[in-house]
Amino acid sequence: MKPVEEHIAQDSWPAHGSQPSASGATEISQELNLSAADLDRLVHNQQRIIEQQKARLAQLDIAVNDDDLREIIQLERQQANLRLVLNPLRALDWPARLQAEKMKVEQVGCAIVELQRKIDLLGSEVREKAILEKKIIEQIEAIQSEIFAIENGIVEEDDEHDPQPELLAS
Repeated sequence: MKPVEEHIAQDSWPAHGSQPSASGATEISQELNLSAADLDRLVHNQQRIIEQQKARLAQLDIAVNDDDLREIIQLERQQANLRLVLNPLRALDWPARLQAEKMKVEQVGCAIVELQRKIDLLGSEVREKAILEKKIIEQIEAIQSEIFAIENGIVEEDDEHDPQPELLAS
C-alpha cells in the first residue's frame, strides 16, 4: 500500500459521502506533501473506486438469477468470514490449552483428595489423643482418690489400731 493510501485508510479520513473539513484537508495535504488539488483528486478517485465496487456487487447480485448459484456465492462469503474468525483461534492452539487445563484440574482434584486424606488422618489422631487424655485424667483421678483414701485411711488406721502408741513404746 502506498503511503498516501495508508493514510486514507486510517480513521482520520471522513466517512464516504462527507467532505473533509478545511482544516482537516489542510493537515492531511501538509502531512502527505500534497497540494489541495492533488488531495481533491485523490479523494474523488477513492470515491469513484468505492462507487465502482458497489456497482459491481449490485451487478453481480442482478446477474446471479440462479438461486443455487446465489446460495453458493453466499456460502463462499460465509466461509471466508468464518476463516477470518477461526484462523486466529487455530493459531492459539485451543486443544493444547484445553488439555493443559484438564491436567491442572486433575492435579487440583488429586491435591484435594490428598488433603482430605490428611485431614481425616489428623482427625483420627485427635480422637485417639482425646481418648488417651480422658483415660489419663481418669487414672490421675483414681490415683488421687487412692492417695486421699490412703492418707485418710492411715490416719484412721493409726487411730484405730494404735489408740495409744506411747504405751506400747514404754
